[in-house]
Parts: sequence; C-alpha cells; structure tokens
Amino acid sequence: MPVYKDKEDSIYMLFILLLTCVIFILIVSSTECHSPTKPVGSAEYTAAALNDNYEIDLVKADLDTYGTLSEKVKKLIIDNIADVHRNRHIPIGLMHCIFRVESDYRFNIDHPDVMVKVGQCKTIKGNSNNAHLDFPNRMIKTHATGMAGIVWYFWKDSLIANGIAEKESDLYLPDVSVQACGLVLSIQIKEIMSTSAVAPGHDLIDRLICAYYGAYCSLYRDKMQKITSDLWLIRMSKDILREYRCS
Repeated sequence: MPVYKDKEDSIYMLFILLLTCVIFILIVSSTECHSPTKPVGSAEYTAAALNDNYEIDLVKADLDTYGTLSEKVKKLIIDNIADVHRNRHIPIGLMHCIFRVESDYRFNIDHPDVMVKVGQCKTIKGNSNNAHLDFPNRMIKTHATGMAGIVWYFWKDSLIANGIAEKESDLYLPDVSVQACGLVLSIQIKEIMSTSAVAPGHDLIDRLICAYYGAYCSLYRDKMQKITSDLWLIRMSKDILREYRCS
C-alpha cells in the first residue's frame, strides 16, 4: 500500500505541475494579445512611451506654427489626442494627418456639402425642418462639421451613445472633434479588419481613407504622406494591425 500511495502522490503532483504550467501559458498569451499596454519598466514599454512622447512633441511643434490657436486650445487638442491614442489605440500621427487635411486645425468650420444616406436615422415628426428624415434610405444634402470633418447625420447615433456629443454644434469644440475622430476611426478599423484580410502597409491606410473620406482620394493620401512620410504611414498601419488584431 505505501508504494501505491507514493505512486498516486507522484501522479497527483505531476498533474498539478502540468495544470499550473498550462494556466501560466494561457495567462501570458492572453496578456500579450489583449493587454493594450506593455509591462511597465520593460524595454518595450520604455520604447513605446518615448515614441509617443516624440510624436506628441512633433504635433505640439506643428501647432505652435499656427498663430490662431491659443495655448489653452493647443493643450486641449494635445491632451485629447493623447487620450484617444491611449484608450482607442489610434496612432497620434494618423489623427494629426486627418486634422491637417480636413481642416488645417480650424475647429469652427463647416465643410462643403455632401450627400448622405439617412436610412438608419430615427424618424423625427412634428418638425418641418426635419421632415426628410421620415423617408427611409433617402439621400440628403448635409456637410461635415469641425476640425475632424465629422458628418453629424451619419455618426450622430454613435456619438450620442458614447457620450461624445449631444448636438451637431458640439463638433465645433476641438476636444469633442478629437474624441469623435477617435471613435469613428476605431469603428472603421474594426469594420475593415472584420470583413477581409488586411496587409500591413498602404492597404490599410488606403481603406481608411476610403472609409473616413467617403471614397478613395489619391490627393487625400498624398497630403497625408506630405505631412508625415511614406515610412511613417507604413509604421502607423503596422501599429494599428498589432493593436486591433488582439482586441
């Protein structure tokens, strides 16, 4: 009997050891894939933090060239870009490109008219100004608003649901515009990556331009590349793929 008991104990200890190893491996792989942050103090974390600070400094330096932006407004923009990058994993350079191309950081503007399908919008009755919303899948003439060029009629449900904006006029506020841009990009990135395989590099950037702008525009891409660089666009694409494949 003692011999069998020793054998049973050995098997039991081996089972516990194997189970512990399996749990440890699962925890590590889950952390590597799903955690948006790198281990604090690691070389990877330090490199990522230095890179983020460098990109923020580049945006700050660019904003300093605008004589129309006060220090308060510049800080509001920078703080919200950093917040969106931290919470939604949108590259700092990508947001900077969009704000430059869409408005050149003018936050109180209306963009040229566009046609938007409003079939998903709720019917609004009793208001003659919004009577056109009673017809599903109808194209209406509207415009993008603010620094990020957000089309309110297309994105209002998502913006309201996420507590970013209550009215279209909120999009004139620079902090709201940055947060709205981050939400729209995160939704579009997830949709792009869920529908088909995306290769790192220009493929993702081109699809994002098509989704964000409403159609592919080589001029839009050329402006983005001029603001950053070809290599920076490719790196941003790789950063997006790394973060969103694990989300």
